Amino acid sequence: MALDSHYAPVPFSLNLASIILSFNDVFEDIFESDAGFQSALVQLDSVMRRNVYMSAPSLLEISRVTEKTVKNLYEVRDECSNINDLCNLLKPSNPGKLYKIKKVFNIQSLSQSPEPDWDRKATIYLEYLLDPNTIEKQIGDTVKLEMAKRIKIGKSYCRVGVQFDAEKKYLNIAYGINEQISDIKKLKVACSILSDIISFENSLNGHFVVQNNIINNHLNCIKFVLKAIFSWSIKIKLESPNIRILPPTFIGRGSLKASQWVKQYAKNQNAKGITNNDYLHELQFMAYILEILKVKGFIMCYVGSTKIILDSSNTEDAEFDGLIFLPNENHNEKFAIIVEAKNEVNGHTTGKKQLRARLEKLCVKNIDYEIIAVKRKGAYAILRITK
Repeated sequence: MALDSHYAPVPFSLNLASIILSFNDVFEDIFESDAGFQSALVQLDSVMRRNVYMSAPSLLEISRVTEKTVKNLYEVRDECSNINDLCNLLKPSNPGKLYKIKKVFNIQSLSQSPEPDWDRKATIYLEYLLDPNTIEKQIGDTVKLEMAKRIKIGKSYCRVGVQFDAEKKYLNIAYGINEQISDIKKLKVACSILSDIISFENSLNGHFVVQNNIINNHLNCIKFVLKAIFSWSIKIKLESPNIRILPPTFIGRGSLKASQWVKQYAKNQNAKGITNNDYLHELQFMAYILEILKVKGFIMCYVGSTKIILDSSNTEDAEFDGLIFLPNENHNEKFAIIVEAKNEVNGHTTGKKQLRARLEKLCVKNIDYEIIAVKRKGAYAILRITK
């Protein structure tokens, strides 16, 4: 870990010499579960796992190398029909078959791939802490799961990495979009990835141990799709009252169900002491939009503040009051809805003007939108792909 910390994308590193020299001083703390030193090590391990060992680049590269190795194994399948054959190939007593070993385990060719086959910016990382009694039975073979996801999304459009951590407590998943395809195709693939994530979470039947992991995953989904819409280089801030206690995201099936969730969410916020009239109005407006939307397929909505900062800017370039993503709908008709609520008499007029100004600043080629104003409530924009 000390060595890895020098190369990890984290703002600190460990000095191995200092650790060794001070070992006697911290020896007892290392083995006390409630000691501050032990707590720091646990936190550090978590940071290193997410940023190095199980990071999106690591998972996607493991997937790439695994795919190449499996392909090589298939080419020598006559000599490697089972695990014993493979072990025999590796024995020193088989020098005549060395060329076949190199064919399968040619580390040089595997590690010298020119570039990743995914866009480094167009990735998403998810982490699930699942029920240890059912996790392996639910997930099964991670390589088969990777391939099933790629085939579902489009094998030539993305790469998927799926790995358990060393202790098999966490399931880590990463998606990367092919760098060679157009931006508008990347947006369509991002919608397919979101659809796959919703489907996967539905299949888990709520076997989550820690809710915070799910919150982080859903916020990552929001940022991922927003970047696919506007630009992979934008910066995004997502803010919501009691965000860790009352997650501001709904992910599932059906806009009517989502509307009911938003109404209950508003009651829960009120019970927590959030009585801001403007925020409660935003929630009511979101519930109204979802109710009239009448979508039966997969849906994801976010009921917090979204602030977007362009790569060339140091200030907030846009702020929205709510987001709805519709990954399975006809993208030429609608795939996303952006909400601007205004709790004032002429709120629909003000909201419409603000939405238009912000979308004109942010929107990219081949994305069109229609802004609908609702009296005394605000306005919302329906986004669609023009080709």
